[in-house]
Amino acid sequence: MPTSFLQNALSRRAALAGVPLVAAAAVAAPALAAPTPRRANFDPASPADNLRTWVKLQYSLIKEQVHGYFGGLVYALEGDLPPRLLFAIDGYGQGWTEPQPDGSYRLAWKEIAFIKDPVSGEILDRWHNPLIDEVVDVRHIMNPAANGTLRARDEGPDASWVTGQIDKPPRNPNGSNDFI
Repeated sequence: MPTSFLQNALSRRAALAGVPLVAAAAVAAPALAAPTPRRANFDPASPADNLRTWVKLQYSLIKEQVHGYFGGLVYALEGDLPPRLLFAIDGYGQGWTEPQPDGSYRLAWKEIAFIKDPVSGEILDRWHNPLIDEVVDVRHIMNPAANGTLRARDEGPDASWVTGQIDKPPRNPNGSNDFI
């Protein structure tokens, strides 16, 4: 069956022959169109820079809902004895931060955590505490919502990169009066 001119022109080989030119143009066009944004310099000795970096890693630099997870195994350490496995923990949190004009961040956060059997992963209601050799009721972590301010402290003998202050219950980031 004879092939038409159009079929030859649109062959895979013909299409691939033009890829390097198209790719070069695609890479060069944005670089010519807009200047590259500069990164702010990070000073690891600056409490304000460390606070901003921590908020960026842990939460968000803009006011938006974020979610977190923590978990692992909990061990008892007693003197020179080897660590003793006690239980597993799985925790979840949600909240938001809002940057303030003074460089601080308003924080609203709440979390829950469950104590679990480290082998089966089952959530425990009762647990054998090997430190006192008794079966005890388990109280899972259900922290109420906390509202606070994270700010860098630069002066004084106790200068640190962050301080926190818990005050009023937080409100939803959408502006409603409901607790998060």
